[in-house]
Amino acid sequence: MTDNDTNANGTTNRRPFLKTMAAGGATAALAGCLDSLTGGGGDGSTYDVGLVNPYTGDLAPFADRNDRGSDLALNQINDEKVAGGTINKITADSETTSNAGVSAAQKLVNQDGVDVLTGPCSSGVAVSIAESVTIPNEITHIMINSTAPGITNLEDDGYCLRTSPSDAFQGQALAQVVADNGPSSASVIMVNNDYGQGLADAFKARYEELGNTVETMVPAEQGRSSYSAQLNEATNAEPEAVVFIVYPQSFMTMIREAYEMGIQEDYSVFGAESMVSDEVENNVSAEAINGMKGTNPSPPIESEVYQNFAEDFQNEYDRQPTVWAAYAYDAYMLLGLAIHAAGEYGSDAVKEQIYEVSKPDGTEVSSIAEGKSELDAGNSINYQGASGNVDLDENGDPSGTYQHWEVIDGAFEMQGFVDTSQ
Repeated sequence: MTDNDTNANGTTNRRPFLKTMAAGGATAALAGCLDSLTGGGGDGSTYDVGLVNPYTGDLAPFADRNDRGSDLALNQINDEKVAGGTINKITADSETTSNAGVSAAQKLVNQDGVDVLTGPCSSGVAVSIAESVTIPNEITHIMINSTAPGITNLEDDGYCLRTSPSDAFQGQALAQVVADNGPSSASVIMVNNDYGQGLADAFKARYEELGNTVETMVPAEQGRSSYSAQLNEATNAEPEAVVFIVYPQSFMTMIREAYEMGIQEDYSVFGAESMVSDEVENNVSAEAINGMKGTNPSPPIESEVYQNFAEDFQNEYDRQPTVWAAYAYDAYMLLGLAIHAAGEYGSDAVKEQIYEVSKPDGTEVSSIAEGKSELDAGNSINYQGASGNVDLDENGDPSGTYQHWEVIDGAFEMQGFVDTSQ
């Protein structure tokens, strides 16, 4: 549209266009036009929401988890309706790269006209989208899997939030697991982006607080055909352990090479949640990963809310959910409740209300029906999610809990929750 403003970074800002239109006249036809652009409100409305998802690239194993979790939530939301309407999810592929992710977000915002964006997986891609698209366009951005600590400090005026916890917490849990298993020194190989660097820094800080040493931290680019140079750099520092903070496809190449080099025989091997996937289990020999240990964000699996979610998920997909599906589910449930609380759909309305419906001082609800009932009665609510309480702080961050895992017979097996209070 030629009337739209263009930002310095090249993205089109839809909001000045909408505001200019609104100022130009208050005719019924114009109001109807604005309703069609922003989702409007009232019976029969459809609220378009974007999902940037890694259908291809290094994080492709996570895409289905986001779709399953969000679709389960949408089934429940749209059965009940919120603010008289239903949510329509429009997807685009991030390809697990910043360039493609930004292009996908631009398409969803500028062409499809979404007022709320969800996803992606990669923290690096999420930061690029936030800085280039959602923040300058004042689009509420609900990140599902993006855990880098740096996201907390984005200058976003409250437009960016997430349902997965910051890796500032997971770094502590991973350091505890490595220390508890004996190694007093470690080298870290991490994906060269915000996620890898953020988690590695958090791990290093806590691991050294516990009296241990990080010998070296080795960045690794995604999608390389060989990582022998990085593996040699990590082991040349003569650590007792090697910690991997990388994505599934890159990890498969690394761990196969590590096995050929005999690294598993000489070093303890640990990892974060990013390589825990069916793809790794199905495509890497058990001998290469057996005995590996690490951490994974976890929902409160004993809670009634989670068990109800898991039962619904099992009935819908004939499989048990991952924590990532729970984060996606909670992102869309919060969105649905925020729309109903606002009584309308729009970025600013969602931004204002999504924090309100997660506050711990409201009536606890865990379903759309419960939430609607309380909101319609004029009561404040506190959404209790499948992934936890999802109480968003002033930075849009929830807290988190973590389990530790071990690879047994080629499979990632959860072993219990990590105590980081020591």
